[in-house]
Amino acid sequence: MKNLALHLILCFLLSGCSVIMAAQGEKKPDLAKLLTKGKTRNEIIDTIGTPFEEQVKNNNKVDVYELYYGNSKSMGRAVTHLLVDAYTLGAWELFATPIEGFTKKRIRFIVEYDNEDKLLHFRSDRNNLSKLNKNKKGNK
Repeated sequence: MKNLALHLILCFLLSGCSVIMAAQGEKKPDLAKLLTKGKTRNEIIDTIGTPFEEQVKNNNKVDVYELYYGNSKSMGRAVTHLLVDAYTLGAWELFATPIEGFTKKRIRFIVEYDNEDKLLHFRSDRNNLSKLNKNKKGNK
């Protein structure tokens, strides 16, 4: 009985990461809301974070960002992780947490500022645009 209680406590302690990651999810950021024309570069950096790359183009600063987001939240996935965790006495976490962590998607976009460091415009980079165009053609 004491051994069973120890195993249950151990399962509870080990079964956190994948269960919580699946239950919370990570939404795709709404860039149109985050990046409004006229926002300063400092405001954008405060909101999104440090750019992946900084450039100068036509005397304007240009920042390249890479953001990552994960799967949408799923209670079904979370419960499945919890049950498999309990069945394997926590060993499932060795596989489930990396699975949840590596299923992230990348958004890469470019932000251009005017000479006063205010947002002029932003756009996806060519890699993402080509993926978006392929998806649109495939959906028609």
